[in-house]
Amino acid sequence: MLRAGSRSVTYLPNLRAVINRVRPLTVINGPTNSTGNQSAFAPAEEDYYNDFGKTDRDKPLGIIVGGDSSSSLSSRKLDIKMRQLLLNGSKHEFLQNPIDAQAKLQKIMNNAPKDEAKPVKTVSVYTQTTKSPEEIKQAPVGSVECIVQQVPSYYHQSFMELFPSIRCEVGDLNVLTLCQRSKLDSSVYSEDMALEREQLLKNFISASMEIVSKLISAGYWANFIDPASGRAFLGTYCNNTFYETDERYRHLGFKIEDLGCCKAIIHRFWGTNVFVGSIFTDAPIDSPLLKNIFTEDVSKN
Repeated sequence: MLRAGSRSVTYLPNLRAVINRVRPLTVINGPTNSTGNQSAFAPAEEDYYNDFGKTDRDKPLGIIVGGDSSSSLSSRKLDIKMRQLLLNGSKHEFLQNPIDAQAKLQKIMNNAPKDEAKPVKTVSVYTQTTKSPEEIKQAPVGSVECIVQQVPSYYHQSFMELFPSIRCEVGDLNVLTLCQRSKLDSSVYSEDMALEREQLLKNFISASMEIVSKLISAGYWANFIDPASGRAFLGTYCNNTFYETDERYRHLGFKIEDLGCCKAIIHRFWGTNVFVGSIFTDAPIDSPLLKNIFTEDVSKN
């Protein structure tokens, strides 16, 4: 395992796989052990999401292990409300009425428990995927590179200006970057390319809403940038933006190329065949919800 700071990278087949991994250590109602604690682990990933955007509602939801039971129950109730909004058919209503959808999610977020204890912050571990560069270059269309890293201190204030109503200390702001591999070159305009990017945008917003809801229901703050507007999807409106071709992406592991008429973001393996979006949170990189995204890769090192 490589150790070089607060950064983790992994590659997954699609965004659904990322969503399924963003979860804490959970248990479900079942046999108890000799101490009286619940011992049956939660269902596997496919039990939660049978397909992207669908869930088996008859399956019991996981309960966060540890801490006060009333806090766990509060989180579970909040999680249920969010799942109802995001998964029960209304998940895509933001495509037709984004303002109404944002207002509904914001209302649920405002009711998030504020007194839940967060895990003690520890030194994060740098984790690099075990896949070879050649394997990554040959990844099929729809594959996702997932990077979570600490926002550089010299850009902390700049990024916080995207969320004017939020306070976060330097070193506590992390960014989860989701890169979807596209079929078409994003630097060469065509009607097909525009249609593909529109679909990738919808995929990113859908996935981000679910990931953000999970982080918030666990007691953290989280928000994501709408790639179409460059602004925070939730919260107070402001003029500050963070587009896909923003120069700050250079400090998050990408290149920005000036094509004269426009700019393009360049992925180290997929070039301009990529769609990039970012989620911001104060959840520690080594918190269970984020760490689990990279568990499989870490276990192989």
